[in-house]
Amino acid sequence: MWILGRQKQAVLMALKLQKKELIFLILQFLHEKKYTETVHKLERESAVFFNMPYFEEMMHMGQFDEAQHYLLAFTNLKANNYSRKIFFEIRKQKYLEALDKHDDMKALEILKKDLKVFASDNESLFKEMTQLLALNDFREMAPLSTYKDAETARKLLTVELKKLLRANPLIREKLSFPDLEPSRLQELLKKRQPDNTYLQLQAPVIDKPMQSAKESEDVIFMGANTPLEVEQMPVQTPIKGAQPLDCAMMASETPFSKVMSGQQNLTHPAGTGAAMNPSSSNPAASSSCPGNSNYLLRTRPDKAFSDPGLSGSKSSLNVTNDLPKIVGQMLDLGSRPTSIDFHPSKHTLLIVGTSAGEIEMWDEGEVRPEHPSVNRVLWSPDGSLFGVAYSEDIVQLFCYCSRNSIWEYMELEAHDGSVNDLAFACPNDQHFIITCGEDATIKVWHLVTGAILYIFQGHKSPICCVVSSANNDLQHIWSTSVDGKIKEWTYDKDLSIAEYDAPGCCCTTMSFGADGERLISCGTTKDGVSHLVEWHEMGSIMKRTIQGVNKCSFGVMQFDTAKNGLLVAGDDFSLKFWDLNAVDLVTPIDASEMLPASRLIRFNKEGTLLAVTANDNKIKILVSVNGFQLLQTNERVPCVPATVPKGEEKGALGAKEQRSPEKGHDGPIVGRFTELNEPDQFRWLRLPPHSIITSKILRLTYHHSGTSILALAADAIHLRWKWPSKATTSVHPRLLRNKLGEMMTNDVTDSMLDEAPGCFALTASDGYLLSASGGKISLFNIRSFEKMVTFMNPPPAATYIAVHPWDNNVIAVGLDDSTIQIYNVRTSELIIFFFVVDDKKLRRHSKRITGLAFSYVLDVLVSSGADAQLVVWNSLSGGWERQRSRYLWIPNEEMRQANLMDTRVQFSQEQTSFLVVCQPKLAIYEAMTLYCVREWNVDGASSPISDATFSCDGQLVYASFLDGAVCIFMAQDLQIRCRISPSAYLPPGDRSRIYPLAVAAHPQKPNQFALGLSVGGVMVFEPLEPEEQWGLPRYH
Repeated sequence: MWILGRQKQAVLMALKLQKKELIFLILQFLHEKKYTETVHKLERESAVFFNMPYFEEMMHMGQFDEAQHYLLAFTNLKANNYSRKIFFEIRKQKYLEALDKHDDMKALEILKKDLKVFASDNESLFKEMTQLLALNDFREMAPLSTYKDAETARKLLTVELKKLLRANPLIREKLSFPDLEPSRLQELLKKRQPDNTYLQLQAPVIDKPMQSAKESEDVIFMGANTPLEVEQMPVQTPIKGAQPLDCAMMASETPFSKVMSGQQNLTHPAGTGAAMNPSSSNPAASSSCPGNSNYLLRTRPDKAFSDPGLSGSKSSLNVTNDLPKIVGQMLDLGSRPTSIDFHPSKHTLLIVGTSAGEIEMWDEGEVRPEHPSVNRVLWSPDGSLFGVAYSEDIVQLFCYCSRNSIWEYMELEAHDGSVNDLAFACPNDQHFIITCGEDATIKVWHLVTGAILYIFQGHKSPICCVVSSANNDLQHIWSTSVDGKIKEWTYDKDLSIAEYDAPGCCCTTMSFGADGERLISCGTTKDGVSHLVEWHEMGSIMKRTIQGVNKCSFGVMQFDTAKNGLLVAGDDFSLKFWDLNAVDLVTPIDASEMLPASRLIRFNKEGTLLAVTANDNKIKILVSVNGFQLLQTNERVPCVPATVPKGEEKGALGAKEQRSPEKGHDGPIVGRFTELNEPDQFRWLRLPPHSIITSKILRLTYHHSGTSILALAADAIHLRWKWPSKATTSVHPRLLRNKLGEMMTNDVTDSMLDEAPGCFALTASDGYLLSASGGKISLFNIRSFEKMVTFMNPPPAATYIAVHPWDNNVIAVGLDDSTIQIYNVRTSELIIFFFVVDDKKLRRHSKRITGLAFSYVLDVLVSSGADAQLVVWNSLSGGWERQRSRYLWIPNEEMRQANLMDTRVQFSQEQTSFLVVCQPKLAIYEAMTLYCVREWNVDGASSPISDATFSCDGQLVYASFLDGAVCIFMAQDLQIRCRISPSAYLPPGDRSRIYPLAVAAHPQKPNQFALGLSVGGVMVFEPLEPEEQWGLPRYH
């Protein structure tokens, strides 16, 4: 039954692959012949390629029904939140255009037929959309006041839809068309043999193992890593393996580096160990791709058999020059090394994990000691990431660009107990990380989102090793457990597809060789008997047992391989080398004076350097002749442990210096921006006079309509100023009160006003205000100033409030006990989560919450805290769960020790990246990856930042400082464009005690902003001329 199941699986996978690639060929042919309508019809019916330019064209032309019809071939309303959001935005635009044309009948029809389906998601929003029918101009409603015309709105909508499409898991893998040679299908038809009734899309069956690539290959996709075959009529004779693709034809760009830049549909790198080349020397050892009868009829490893191609062969290695035997470097560590790995392309870069939880790099420095002990460190195939598995439940991923650019990319709470091993995988051009642990499970995680995709269960004891490979779209995972069992898994099966005993029935480690072709395993029994075995590529049959190991070992044997076919194993107190292209032991090296019985061993990929753990927490770097030359040409920095506080990231490992100002990241540099020192260089207006308000302003915001400013003072009083029309510095606004002359005041019961942080949020329609000053949260009617309800008694007290962008009744509340509550104001209850932590609260931070921001495009919530940590939460599974997190790297030692870490976040206009503000730095992060796009750090001569915000168009960042200065940055690179000196707007005698604490940007005027002052009052700033921009010459 197992054999039949594997055969059926292989056939189905082959047919699926053939169909998909054949469709690409036909699409190319139709496009070249300009059969445009047929092309788009085939795209819809096959659903293998989403034509983004075609979709954009339909949106720009207002063909909304056609665009939805095209979308329905790939997804539907109920598929996921991304799809639902896409359909809603298209139908909303269709509705607004009908209203703008005053076609009320059509608008009503759209409301009933197209938009009513979304009423269950957000009833209040649907009601507001219904109310638009009663308005002469829907722009009277504040959220729609910026709507210009249909053409502009379509362009803006298309930009947002493209982001949603790229984020949608059902579509993002179908956005790229493979790189095909011109007229590829026609060329293949011309090569068709007269007596062959089936089209050969790949190489003909090869009869000679040494046949050249030009004679045996006919590659469809330039840069593809998976050869394609169309099976001929079934025959009884075994099908010989197809010649593998030349590595030179592989795509040069590597997938893991593209993951970091947000690109998808990537080509698998050559030589990663995830794509195996079949041997053609023997039919029994030929290709394991679908259609290979030997692969389909694999049996369990009852008996090992030798490879005739290796029989009697001798090693071609030069023992003197090729073997790394000379001690080239000694690394002295502070604690016992537990795992080591060389970078795949930087051949002198070694990463080391230790028993103290340190991650150290030879040539670099130390990353971060935070967890009890490191079980495994591993580079991604292209070296852009490295993963760390700890003896507790944590796996961390770090991005590596250079010695000055390393940061934590993701942290996963992976297993219950120790995480014993990890592996990287690229099935079907997706990017996964695989973990295994003490809880006897294997978990597969998405490398971009951090979401868990698969959980494999079946082992009865802890899993010690996991290995991943891919061959012709048939993806496999192997796992070994401490009870000596080996299991084989595929992504489409919950249960293992094969199980067999490891040689010697002992705990075994498995690994693909550095060439990605050989699968090697090694295990040592309790009696000290070691078994070093080479397997056939698909793992179920032992190819040969490698001879020459001791019959009785004192420790567990470790091994590694290099690209040149060299295998090394630590056998007792010696190192033994084999040439895998031969059968005999090449040479042993006695190293009893320097090596423990059980040691870690790791080649660099070329086999010129060999890292071996030694006694007294040391690592010896053994070099060959070529390796010695490599060391001479590379400047090295020894590994020196450095203490890094928990929760802190270092952008430069072991480097104390900050990045130079020439790179545009560090503190203010005179001469590179416009300095405004005089009050007549810009326009400003102070609200109100000194005598009215003396309590400091904690929070400040404009109304969405742009006609009012709202401030929250430290005494819990709200101040609202209103202009006759849009806010301006040329007209004094009116300070509003209710009929009794009162202002909106927060509940202050049991609160300490001097210590209360103060927080508020306006609803999207400007109709209601939610606010707190250490006591209960108050809900105000913004027009009547009536306090409608109070809720959420402290403690804990609310420290930040954010309103959900799709539902004004749902708010996120950050609390001073480090938790976040998602609260429904209408029903007065907490939202029930899919993942409930600590009684319906989201808990991840270790200190109070200081910032919250929703993204309506990505449907995520970003939180920040006084612990300098950023956390992304998503609700795609129907509830709220943590997606990823990371700590801020603070280079300023004094500010770090002073604990000035109150961090706030704000999404940019495109809703996919966000601004991070804290006293030591400004930074912009990508929400999906938590990758720091750019940053600006306060240097020793600058005052700390008090607040910052984006301009309404997202092009500028307004930042205020505790010394009274205001800097205006360009958002694209965080370079200072303009600086307003305190002397330009503050009176001389008061500058030491007057400084800005809050900043707000006008929602429609990108060059207007306001400051809330430490002594009360608000100041509004504008350039001298309405069209003038900050920091640019007038009439620029």
